[in-house]
Amino acid sequence: MTDPTVNNNPPSADPAPPPVPAPTPTPAPGPLNWRRFVPTNWQSIVATLAVIAATSLLNRLGFTPTPLPVPDPPFPIYQGTFGWVEPREDDRLAALESPQVYRWEDTDAAQADPLGDKDGNAFLWKFSAAVRGAPVPTLNQGSVGSCVGHGWATGVNYLVVIQAALKTGPPIDATVTIAPEVIYGGSRVNVNGGRAPLFGDGSNGSWAAKFCTEYGTAARGKYGPYDITVYSESNCRSLGNNGIQNELLTECKKNVVGSAALVTSAADAKKALMQGYPIPVCSNTGFAGQSSRDADGFLRAAGVWPHCMCIIGYRQDKDAFYIMNSWGESWVSGPLGIGDPPAGGFWVKSTTVDAMLKQGDSYAISTLKGFPRRKLQPDDWLVAAPSPSKVVIAPRRADGPFAPRLEFGGPLYAMAP
Repeated sequence: MTDPTVNNNPPSADPAPPPVPAPTPTPAPGPLNWRRFVPTNWQSIVATLAVIAATSLLNRLGFTPTPLPVPDPPFPIYQGTFGWVEPREDDRLAALESPQVYRWEDTDAAQADPLGDKDGNAFLWKFSAAVRGAPVPTLNQGSVGSCVGHGWATGVNYLVVIQAALKTGPPIDATVTIAPEVIYGGSRVNVNGGRAPLFGDGSNGSWAAKFCTEYGTAARGKYGPYDITVYSESNCRSLGNNGIQNELLTECKKNVVGSAALVTSAADAKKALMQGYPIPVCSNTGFAGQSSRDADGFLRAAGVWPHCMCIIGYRQDKDAFYIMNSWGESWVSGPLGIGDPPAGGFWVKSTTVDAMLKQGDSYAISTLKGFPRRKLQPDDWLVAAPSPSKVVIAPRRADGPFAPRLEFGGPLYAMAP
């Protein structure tokens, strides 16, 4: 029997001493860290200067590094300059108080039941082909925020060819091209008491409606010291700052737009186009992020563009409108769609156009006072082009000194109010 008081376990051996840690090896000397000696806020500057110095040295020694290729974006996107400044309510009312500016619903044309062509379309560019043998020039505002002048000049240019083709209203020269910088400068300065109320570029449709119907427009040419033979961005800015004066203003007053009418719905826009009235359209609806029209020539609404363009066509099959931009012909590519419209524009759904017009700064324009009812028959959209066209130099007329003039089977046409 084991005695519990006796320790029967043999004595244990002494515990092993703890292992001695291996000595830490001395690190090999490395390169000097220059960042320890340069303040943090200077480090990026010093690094940049070092790269520049090294690159310069390599270039001097004849070693030119090959730049890394930059990948192309998924699709090239061009976005031009805008320039629409939303009018105050006072600006809109001031325009409507002008003698020849109306609300569309108050015009005789609003009561008409227009037909369009045999398919129910209205392609205003067809009239240009008839009397000019070519489309109305596509405008390009460049880097100036003068879209309002360009949108309105596009509209007036289409008025010119429509009036010449239909031989309605005062005789008119189908070959003239209206200078958008004149409308831009006059809309900013002349209608605002001789001083532009904005810092920087910009205008709006209400100011343009007042200027075009009260002060007028001018075609390309020289008028005293004013040379507007070709578009110049610096000249556009100068007129935008100083307004239209002296000989240029005198010329404008010979060529006043007959009337303008505020259009606020797609249904009214369709009715206006089918009677041959183009519509400079001002809104902040954008069509951003698109480099190409779709298979039918459309762009979709996307983003914000405080911009003025011009509506010049309607297609019945898709209930859509053709809008001309002012960024030249090549800013967007892809199919143009039905009717062979001019390059530089795109088709837009009726619902989008309706939203644009409801912003209340878009006007149908007419060379005929009061927007008389104009019933175009289907055959009116099929006016044959002149054959052969004959350009003649005619004596200057006091009421419209534009030459050369196009003789196309009738009297000579010169632009007049």
